[in-house]
Amino acid sequence: MDKFRFNTNRCQLQNTSLRIDLFMSTVPSAQAIKDHQTKPSVDGRLWVFLAGVLWSLAGVWTKSLPDSGTTIAIWRGLFAGLALAPFAIGRGPKKITARYLWIAIAFATMVGLYIAAIKATTAANAIFLQCSATAWVVPIGWMFLNEKPDRRTLWGVGLAMFGIAWIIAPELLVVDSSHLVGMAMGLASGVAYACVVVGLRSCRADDSIWLSVWNNMAGSLILAAVIALTGESILPYRSSIPGLAVFGFLQMALPYTFFARGLRTTTPAQATLIALVEPILNPIWVWLLHGERPHNATIIGGIFMIIGVVVANVKSKTDS
Repeated sequence: MDKFRFNTNRCQLQNTSLRIDLFMSTVPSAQAIKDHQTKPSVDGRLWVFLAGVLWSLAGVWTKSLPDSGTTIAIWRGLFAGLALAPFAIGRGPKKITARYLWIAIAFATMVGLYIAAIKATTAANAIFLQCSATAWVVPIGWMFLNEKPDRRTLWGVGLAMFGIAWIIAPELLVVDSSHLVGMAMGLASGVAYACVVVGLRSCRADDSIWLSVWNNMAGSLILAAVIALTGESILPYRSSIPGLAVFGFLQMALPYTFFARGLRTTTPAQATLIALVEPILNPIWVWLLHGERPHNATIIGGIFMIIGVVVANVKSKTDS
């Protein structure tokens, strides 16, 4: 009888040990969790891609509104924040730290300089120079987030920047002093855009809806305060209010929510590369709906930008 009990207890211990081993095999290691958090995922890239597609509607929508560019920028941001505000209640951080304020300032700077660049130079120059953020995020992300890009990403950034240079080179050959000022503001808006991207990446643990509400509302209020100091009116036409409301939701609220969500698993360099779908599609929508055909340089440069995105994001079998 004692021998039988001993054998039974030993079997129970073996079964318990087996269950523990099976359970531990299903728990991811700390390294696996770290790899999952740092490597870009298809899911994250898709969110960033959708954000870029919605952002690309800006040209078509802006041309359909009679208001000034500054007024559109301020009110679309306010409407975007108001549209998502009910869904952000209780989702924000316990304390608004300096980091959130700096991101809001960078956001306002990005929008303000971009609109000013459109006034001082061509719209094509403004959007493509803002997309120079693709290059700026590499050193900024490396400096503040310690995220070193891999060789494939660097090749993609290089090809994309070559495409952007190809697009703006014809303008540089015939540029005058007024264009230089506008192009300088376009480049500065690209730096601000890169700061926004890196800032959102640093806040990847925060709720993406709350981040979208904060950046749109705070950024618009900061920009409105600066413009008001210049004496310029920021009030929209009454007939534009419905269009601005829809514009704010579809072109600002949703895409920045998608972008913040995608940055949880996508590095800043990868995200800005994928978001280059915006300047690629922007002139296409304007061409289709307003008959404004892109220049040949824009088409050729856009092809290089697409190649850069593909190189950075499509892995070969050996990489897999």
